[in-house]
Amino acid sequence: ADHAAPFDHGDAFGWVLLFREHGTLEVPRRQEDELLEKLFSLPRLPRLDLPDSLRFEESRPTPMPALRIALEELSAWQGKGLIGTLSFLYDAIVISAAQPGARVLRAAERRLVVRDADAERAAAAKLLELGFRAPRAIHGRGADNDESAFEISPRVMPAAVRDLVAAGWRVEAQGKIYRQAGSFKLSVASGIDWFGLDATCDFEGVSASLPALLAAARKGETTVVLGDGSLGLLPEAWLARYGLLASLGKAKGDRLEFRQSQVGILDALLASQPAVEIDAAFARARDQLGSFAGVKAMEAPPQFLGKLRTYQQEGLGWLAFLQRFGL
Repeated sequence: ADHAAPFDHGDAFGWVLLFREHGTLEVPRRQEDELLEKLFSLPRLPRLDLPDSLRFEESRPTPMPALRIALEELSAWQGKGLIGTLSFLYDAIVISAAQPGARVLRAAERRLVVRDADAERAAAAKLLELGFRAPRAIHGRGADNDESAFEISPRVMPAAVRDLVAAGWRVEAQGKIYRQAGSFKLSVASGIDWFGLDATCDFEGVSASLPALLAAARKGETTVVLGDGSLGLLPEAWLARYGLLASLGKAKGDRLEFRQSQVGILDALLASQPAVEIDAAFARARDQLGSFAGVKAMEAPPQFLGKLRTYQQEGLGWLAFLQRFGL
């Protein structure tokens, strides 16, 4: 009657208006899950006091940023452009960057996922750092400004994709998933006069052979097509360090073959690689190479009729060296 006071509605003024007009809101029990999912999809939600039958487990998983790049119609006058759509994987739950609400409810699982606003903002900022343009209105999306849509130049995209995948993002471009290169698995088997190197690189559970990587690198490509149709980002640092040595082998299907005389090249290629499987013949050849201390002059065998001069003894030692290493 004679007092005025500020009203703290806790982001609930829309509900105040609703209840002023309708009073109590009744929802059938069969729609309780749908009710809760609708509530938690709202951009603002007051504190809830729920009965025990509607309580759920709250989780705060670390989000994995995900970017899907596709060619889309920008506007009637701009034509098409490359648009990256940002979303986040909270465990198995995909949440668009444009989706409102600080929490997402999976009623059937009795689980409430709390979003990490700081991590989501950092992901959007990283896109801007890598050359993506800020969220904008996209023709046909039905919104003045889609906070999940980032435009990028085709010239900038390859380097940006590589940086994002290296940072642990899930990136899909034109329907292809990009995968980061991992460790190499190498093994050596010996033939009559050659050594065969089987080498595969792991791309997040999908492998590619070393000859395939070298072939892609020779063409100037930055990716290799993997067996499941995804694209593996070439391990540039590894190829820069070992690619020349590896290319001296001859591709035979999924392996590289080195002549017996190339044991030194193959040994240099494998020197710093962990967990290389080798057979006995290559092990002997590598031990011989490791114990080599230089070419030494040799005396002629007893059955030789004559006497070798000093330079001839040195020449005989040179021929023995060539024979020993298959040269």
